[in-house]
Amino acid sequence: MEVLRGIVGILLLFSVAIFVHEFGHFFFAKLFGVGVETFSIGFGPKVWRRRWKGTEYCLSAIPFGGYVKLSGVFSRELAELLEEEKPKERKAESLGESVYDEIQALRSRPYWQKILIFSAGCINNLLTAMLVYFLMAWIGFMAPEPMPPVIEKIDPSVASLIPLQPMDRVVRVGEDEAKTYAEFLDGFVKYAGEYRARAVPLEVVRDATTIPLMLNAWLIPDFSPDEDQLVEVNGKKVSGPRAAAEIAARTLGKQEKIPVVIARRENRRELEVPVPAAAAYHWPELALEPRSLPYIGMVLPNLPAERAGLQTGDMILAVKGQRVETRVQATEIIRKSIGEEIEIVVERRGKDGSTQQLTFKVPVRPDPEIPQRGQIGIVFSQPFTHHFQLPLDRAAAYALTSTVALAVGYLKTVGTLLQSSFQTVRENVGGPVAISRFTYDAAKRGWKWFFDFFAMFNIILAVTNLFPLPVLDGGHILIATIEAIIRRPIPAHLLLKIYNVFIVLLISLAILITFNDIIMNAWRLL
Repeated sequence: MEVLRGIVGILLLFSVAIFVHEFGHFFFAKLFGVGVETFSIGFGPKVWRRRWKGTEYCLSAIPFGGYVKLSGVFSRELAELLEEEKPKERKAESLGESVYDEIQALRSRPYWQKILIFSAGCINNLLTAMLVYFLMAWIGFMAPEPMPPVIEKIDPSVASLIPLQPMDRVVRVGEDEAKTYAEFLDGFVKYAGEYRARAVPLEVVRDATTIPLMLNAWLIPDFSPDEDQLVEVNGKKVSGPRAAAEIAARTLGKQEKIPVVIARRENRRELEVPVPAAAAYHWPELALEPRSLPYIGMVLPNLPAERAGLQTGDMILAVKGQRVETRVQATEIIRKSIGEEIEIVVERRGKDGSTQQLTFKVPVRPDPEIPQRGQIGIVFSQPFTHHFQLPLDRAAAYALTSTVALAVGYLKTVGTLLQSSFQTVRENVGGPVAISRFTYDAAKRGWKWFFDFFAMFNIILAVTNLFPLPVLDGGHILIATIEAIIRRPIPAHLLLKIYNVFIVLLISLAILITFNDIIMNAWRLL
């Protein structure tokens, strides 16, 4: 039954997401009177087709995609350009010619109509993701239990600069109560930003006694929030505290100190500070680690943990013979064990509620980005014991913020990958094989995981298609915008060359990614 659910999940993911995307193009093309020759779900040979009102609707053999073909004719310029290739009868169009034909069909349309037709598919995918998040939040689902606001570890590089101690429980930030670790972080950033504070007032419980503390908002020496501005971090200009924190986060673990530039009126000073200090008033996100259970929230594909048999939902009990109670304890042992095959004992809960202890031997490899640190490929989380449900209005707000956050996060991830090692890129870029595997696993786990991934896939599909590359929707929008600015069509021969080059590049990239998928997952067949 689980296998069937996984297969159905794969078919639903691709067919529904692609249908939603292509229907957006189709709807606005029809609305504005642009002829649509074909509306297809899938590529390749057509296994079912029906013509209705001038459009052929069909299902094709390869379900991993789809397309809408707009009707149009080649311009006189293009016809003359291709005349030598068609001396007697018209040959089959190349992909580049087909794409150009669609653009030509819209040449006489107003700019705003072109933009709506080209962007409608991506808009539909984003709206679909929002609808899924809205329904999930409104109906309710089991979510990770919020982490308590207990500090377990403080980065040694800044420990002497702050009054917090391990095992402190934060109970109040400013005037607001902190019931979870997220509320502590949010309250700290809000207070430091709104009041331009040098320090944030806290109340913490230490050894059963509640004590007041003033926690530094900034860890940069002699920094005045009223007079100073952080303008550069690690040689890169920053527009604000969040941008500084993102640069510092990418540097954490790779070096002990980081250069920053502080501006005060006409004066600038350069200094080196501990990496967390460069994160402005977001430093607690980098310097503090909360106390939480060593619960595996995700096993990264094809890495040592998955190959050894660890699974999402396992609770780690011991590592290398040492009993562990928190993720910090487990992480420290793993990171220090590069090149070793370590023994990990976990508790695994079955669907009937029964538990069993299992032991796995897991090789620890160097982290490709931080070679001096060990890695097995797991992501810690909290157990899914919290029932999350929101009323109608808050569910709508949750859907919007979740969609925007994931879209922004995806763009940041792409940017990070472009700066990462080749090995990291190989392990984190996937095509149809990787997507199918993720979908299969999510569908087997349950509806919450499947629809989470379904929403994420729609967002990634939308954002990727908006990249300004010819052939993609974003490329069409870019060309339509350029033509609107220069007030004349881009020469046909130039467009054809551009489209053909990019189609070859995109197809080559797709083949390369698929080949990498197969190589990365070949061990599953052994």
